[in-house]
Amino acid sequence: MPVVFVSLLRLSAYTEPVVRYARMTILLYTFVSLTNRIKITFLYLCQVRKKKQIGLDFLVDKLTNSIENVVTGDSFPTDITLISSADLKTITKKNSWVFDWKDEFKQPERDVYKLTIVNNQAILQGLISLEIKPDHVYMHLVESAPFNKGKTKVCAGVPGNLVAFACKLSFQRGHD
Repeated sequence: MPVVFVSLLRLSAYTEPVVRYARMTILLYTFVSLTNRIKITFLYLCQVRKKKQIGLDFLVDKLTNSIENVVTGDSFPTDITLISSADLKTITKKNSWVFDWKDEFKQPERDVYKLTIVNNQAILQGLISLEIKPDHVYMHLVESAPFNKGKTKVCAGVPGNLVAFACKLSFQRGHD
């Protein structure tokens, strides 16, 4: 681009000063305009690329009525209840949780629910953050416990149960 700019300036050097000034202004404007378009396009592409990485990214590994032990195939009935501040002591990034659940818990418009096995409320299998809107239920975050992720997970069906709970809550509120 600068080579074209210089060569066009050389061509305009033989014309009268007013025309030369007008051509330089147009060329400069064109150069700046193209540069800004390139910058804007680059920034847009960066933003679009970043937006693709933001959002809910989870895998519903198995649709079950409960959660299932991956090794034995045993099925365990589950409870979904609101999380307490005492539960938050174990839910930290240090303990391999990805999201900041303490921050989610502090948001007054959001409810954070925990998925546990019936009669074993001490071990959290997964968490979900929901916000009740006038016309829908908004799912902010969903996360399986660190031991329920990857190839070495203990239980399957955690994300499916949490999302099903959000759908059930939505239907109970009269949303489609």
